[in-house]
Amino acid sequence: MNTKKIKATEVREYVLSNGNKLTNEVMAKNLNISATRVANAVKNIKKNRKIAKNFFATDRSLISSKAQATMKANNEAKKQKYVVGEYNNASGMGKAEARAKMVFDIKKSPTKNFNILSLPADNCLIEKKILKEVSSKYNFIGCEYKENVYFKLLNTIAKEKIRMSAHLGSVSDIIYKSKENEFAHIVLDYCGTFQTFQNEIAYAIQNKLVEVNGTISITISERDSGEYNLMNRINEIAPSKDNDLKINHNIKTYLSIICGMNFKVETSFRYNDTGANMSLFVLKRLS
Repeated sequence: MNTKKIKATEVREYVLSNGNKLTNEVMAKNLNISATRVANAVKNIKKNRKIAKNFFATDRSLISSKAQATMKANNEAKKQKYVVGEYNNASGMGKAEARAKMVFDIKKSPTKNFNILSLPADNCLIEKKILKEVSSKYNFIGCEYKENVYFKLLNTIAKEKIRMSAHLGSVSDIIYKSKENEFAHIVLDYCGTFQTFQNEIAYAIQNKLVEVNGTISITISERDSGEYNLMNRINEIAPSKDNDLKINHNIKTYLSIICGMNFKVETSFRYNDTGANMSLFVLKRLS
C-alpha cells in the first residue's frame, strides 16, 4: 500500500475510532504507516481535552478513576446489550436492522443494470442479503483499504462464489473514476463522521453515479468531531430543535440540498451500533 495516499484526516478519524482500544503501534500497523504519524495524531487530538476524555479511555493522565469506573461499567453494559461479531460491529443489533432497511429500499427500486459498489468488509453480509432477497444477478465492486481484511474478503468471495471485483484501497478511488449511470446501487457502509466522506458522497450524487430509480445507502457515525465545520454552519442556519438529533438533522439537511431535484432522501434511520449512535440515509435517484 502506498502510505502517502492516507491523508492526515483519515489517520485522525481512525485514531478517534480505535484509540480507546488499540495501541499506537497496532494502529500504525493496521494503517501501514509510521508510528510517528499515529503518535502525532494522538497528540493533536489530546489538545482537545473533551475529545481526549471521550476517546482515550486508557490515558490515566486525562481521566479520573471515577470516570474510568463509569466507562468500564458502560462498556460491560454494552457487551451484554449488543451482539458483536468478528468484524467489530457487523453483527450488532442496530446494524442488522439498518441492513434490512437498505435491502428493502433496493428491492423496491428495480434498475436496468446489476452493478453495485459497496464496502463489504471481510464478510459480505449486505451483499449476500441482497443476492438472497433481491436478485442473484448482481455484480459487485467491493472496496477495502486494510490489507489483512482485503485478503479475508478474497477468501469470502471465493468460498461464497460471489461475483465481486475486490479493490484494495478507498472507495473514493472508484467513485471519482466512475461516470453517470455506472451503478444500480451504491452501499457506503461507513463508520466515521460525515465530514470525512462528504466530498465523495456529494460527487456520487451530483454526478448521478446510480441510474434512475437506483439508491445510494450511507451509514455514518453521529460522533461530533469537535471541530467547526460545514455541519456546524448548517445547524446555525437551520438549527435542530432537539440537541440529540442535531448531527442527524444537519446531515439530512445537507443531503437534501445536494440531492436537489435529482434525488430524494428515501429513508432516514437512527440506530445504536454496539454503543455508537449511527445514522442511515438511503437516497433514491428520481431523474
